[in-house]
Amino acid sequence: MNSSLFERALLLLAGLMGLFGINTMRQRKELGA
Repeated sequence: MNSSLFERALLLLAGLMGLFGINTMRQRKELGA
Protein backbone atom coordinates (compact mmCIF):
# COMPACT_ATOMS: atom_id res chain seq x y z
CA MET A 1 0.00 0.00 0.00
CA ASN A 2 1.35 3.42 -0.96
CA SER A 3 1.19 5.58 2.16
CA SER A 4 2.08 8.78 0.27
CA LEU A 5 -0.96 8.37 -1.99
CA PHE A 6 -3.19 7.83 1.07
CA GLU A 7 -1.80 10.94 2.77
CA ARG A 8 -2.34 12.93 -0.44
CA ALA A 9 -5.99 11.80 -0.54
CA LEU A 10 -6.49 12.84 3.11
CA LEU A 11 -5.00 16.27 2.45
CA LEU A 12 -7.24 16.74 -0.59
CA LEU A 13 -10.33 15.70 1.38
CA ALA A 14 -9.40 18.00 4.26
CA GLY A 15 -8.88 20.89 1.84
CA LEU A 16 -12.28 20.35 0.21
CA MET A 17 -14.00 20.17 3.59
CA GLY A 18 -12.23 23.39 4.62
CA LEU A 19 -13.45 25.18 1.48
CA PHE A 20 -17.01 23.99 2.03
CA GLY A 21 -16.82 25.10 5.68
CA ILE A 22 -15.69 28.61 4.66
CA ASN A 23 -18.48 28.83 2.08
CA THR A 24 -21.15 27.81 4.61
CA MET A 25 -19.82 30.34 7.14
CA ARG A 26 -19.98 33.10 4.51
CA GLN A 27 -23.55 32.16 3.62
CA ARG A 28 -24.55 32.17 7.31
CA LYS A 29 -23.04 35.65 7.77
CA GLU A 30 -24.88 36.96 4.69
CA LEU A 31 -28.18 35.47 5.89
CA GLY A 32 -27.68 36.80 9.43
CA ALA A 33 -26.78 40.31 8.25
